[in-house]
Amino acid sequence: MCQFNFSATRVALLFSWDRDFFIMVVNVYSEIKILLVYFQI
Repeated sequence: MCQFNFSATRVALLFSWDRDFFIMVVNVYSEIKILLVYFQI
């Protein structure tokens, strides 16, 4: 439970501190996911 609260706090900090970086990470992650799905076929 403590770890969950810690990560939730980090996400909140990311959103307020550097939202553009967080959005970039999400975009890169979804691109990698699409590539993984593509190569699995």
